[in-house]
Amino acid sequence: MLGVVAMLLMPLVVSTSCRKQKPDEEPDESQNSIKSGQLVVYSNDRTKWTYVSFVQGKVVGEASSINPNNPENTDTVSGDKEWKARKDWDVALSWTRWRTNGGTSGDGGTKVAMTDIKDFDALRTVPPAEAFFEDSLYRINVSNAMGESVLRPSSANRALSSLIVMDLSQMPPPTYVKPNVFVLRIPSGQYVKLQVLDYFNEKKERGYIKFRWAEIKAD
Repeated sequence: MLGVVAMLLMPLVVSTSCRKQKPDEEPDESQNSIKSGQLVVYSNDRTKWTYVSFVQGKVVGEASSINPNNPENTDTVSGDKEWKARKDWDVALSWTRWRTNGGTSGDGGTKVAMTDIKDFDALRTVPPAEAFFEDSLYRINVSNAMGESVLRPSSANRALSSLIVMDLSQMPPPTYVKPNVFVLRIPSGQYVKLQVLDYFNEKKERGYIKFRWAEIKAD
């Protein structure tokens, strides 16, 4: 239903490193401090995941979710396996879905907790351990080559993926963003609070996911 589209990225912040990194060395996120930041990522394609690092404050790459040997089977492409093993990303976006570097999506151990707090600045403490959950497998509707809606497996974070709500009973579907603030424990062991701000750009075009984050300290 949706074709492959280009990604629009507007990074507003960069992070700093505490030591000089060798060219062939993978980033050691534990040596970095997370600066508060904000990004807009164009994510209107169900066949592509765009990967973001809070530490680096930017998009670090993307991967297709279409297996070239079996186009009907999404989210099993080798690119997903490559990103699953990497530790240099924290969240990924595909359409309205979110993925984290934990559970079935990544080996970084990321976990997510949803809060009832809607004031970003008011959230200053980390939720208890039992409030955090990892990514899991579930099935989503995608369009096949014939334009038919079919169920395909996907790995994502259900809580984060519920932030952008579409009413598919109407066309075009009315869309709104939940203002709840989330807390993530990322691969570096740091805690980050996250809030989605918008799904539209200034021209009211959909798919431009605007979100912000900031580090919070555990007690």
